[in-house]
Amino acid sequence: AGYGVNPWEDGKLTLLKRTSQQISAGSGDVLVRGFTSGANDYYWNANAAVLTRRSSAAASTAVTWGGAATIQTITSSGTKYYVASTEGIYSGTNAGAGVKLWNNTDGTTVYTTFKVEYVKQRLMLAANNKIFELGGDPAAPPLNLPGAKYEHPNINYQWVGFAEGTNAIFAGGHDEYQGHVYKFVLDTSGAVPTLTGGILAATLPLGETLLAIHGYLGRYVGLGTSKGVRIATIDDSGDLTYGPLLFEISGGGVRCMTGFDRFMWAGATNAVNGKAGLYRIDLSQLIQDPGQSTGVRQAYATDLSTLV
Repeated sequence: AGYGVNPWEDGKLTLLKRTSQQISAGSGDVLVRGFTSGANDYYWNANAAVLTRRSSAAASTAVTWGGAATIQTITSSGTKYYVASTEGIYSGTNAGAGVKLWNNTDGTTVYTTFKVEYVKQRLMLAANNKIFELGGDPAAPPLNLPGAKYEHPNINYQWVGFAEGTNAIFAGGHDEYQGHVYKFVLDTSGAVPTLTGGILAATLPLGETLLAIHGYLGRYVGLGTSKGVRIATIDDSGDLTYGPLLFEISGGGVRCMTGFDRFMWAGATNAVNGKAGLYRIDLSQLIQDPGQSTGVRQAYATDLSTLV
């Protein structure tokens, strides 16, 4: 498959903009989260226990986030960053020093795996096999974690992230056999909207695990899996309907997704020219499956590939 080419303008085939490597981490995961402050674009990147804020011009500022353990997850409210490690959950503003908001325990269980995401104006946490709604920042931190909103019966269950819908929050995860998406509906009958408990909203085919989930425009949920990408749509009741695999890959699967304009991007391992790279999915372009009278899927193309 080709890459580095823009096929998304009618009647044109042009090259994508040139890219350059900005981060060299050596080993371990690199976590990235973009944000805008004033008229400037930035992103935070975390590797091991180091958190750095970088501008679009590649200028970097070290961030004293407050902990010393490996950062497992990072998210943003737009004005604040939130990071979590085995020490707890910390937050700070822009490149400012962080404050510990939540401990790594609910007073009974000490949690070791964390995934945080800021969705629907609240902070959501997946810790071990449980889901927590943390809401806003506590007034007198740090606090122990509140009671779990949902506990998966499989103690080894792995949560991969959260996605936002119009009236629900989705949590994605997998066991050793297949992936699932759970729905937490916003109850607006009171003065402050609250979340209901988890309801199973989607199940992937047996043998396909969920590795990434991303909500976009309140209408779409991208599902990055061990086999490729599926795009789910959200109906008025908050239920999900996902389509067929847009493309199939072997190896590491799709472990990250994001959206901008009419597109979603999916990061894949060893799948674009044999290297890590991006697929671009056009949510506005539906194509008919060959040989079928019904059934459509979104158009996609390989986008960028790493040089090394």
